[in-house]
Amino acid sequence: ISPTLDRLDGTSTQIVTEDFRRLQRYYGAYADISLGFKDQVFLGLVGRNDWSSTLPVDANSYFYPGVSLSHILSETVALPSVISYAKWRASWTKVGNEAFPYGTATPYFLGVPFTTATGTVANQSTFSNQLGNPTLKPEFTTEVEGGLEMRFLNDRFGFDITYFKRNSTDQITSRDVPRSTGFVRQVVNAGEIENRGIELGLSLTPIKTSSGFQYDLNVNFTRIRSEVVSVG
Repeated sequence: ISPTLDRLDGTSTQIVTEDFRRLQRYYGAYADISLGFKDQVFLGLVGRNDWSSTLPVDANSYFYPGVSLSHILSETVALPSVISYAKWRASWTKVGNEAFPYGTATPYFLGVPFTTATGTVANQSTFSNQLGNPTLKPEFTTEVEGGLEMRFLNDRFGFDITYFKRNSTDQITSRDVPRSTGFVRQVVNAGEIENRGIELGLSLTPIKTSSGFQYDLNVNFTRIRSEVVSVG
């Protein structure tokens, strides 16, 4: 049917079937810097840039950074003797995600050739019922997190509590469109979802003998609340 289309269903006569896998190309450049001061204060910086063939040719590059800071308070400040360890931490991170292959285009699909009663072969093709998006953007998820870790009585008891808030925007999905457009669905960037919650870990060592026997208990609790902030 088409000299440049190297597919079996691109011929007028077939006696076999053919399947194919989706093709995509993906590159990434990543940098990670960790700094420390007197083994007490730690700073982390990360950055990544990706290039994806699943996004528009003139807008297929996207960058996302992150930063984290932590401080071992018990190494800097004289705390009560009952406190054996104290550390606080905070971070902000942004993560990007590419689209699925071929979401920017609206292709034709070749059908089985039709032979008329007179023997004339008519090749068939149909437009996809999903409208592509030539201005498709990558998804992004941004998270803010803060936490506190403390241990008491020579590490016999401790807790680690974390609060986080995660927002996902420009999510890549498909939505229904009026059938009068000639399509059923359209690929879009839509909506924002927010997840926020707490994570709590408790540790206890009720038995610790001089002979080296030790019995530890660990309890974890997690609570997450999700909210659809917008759908448009």
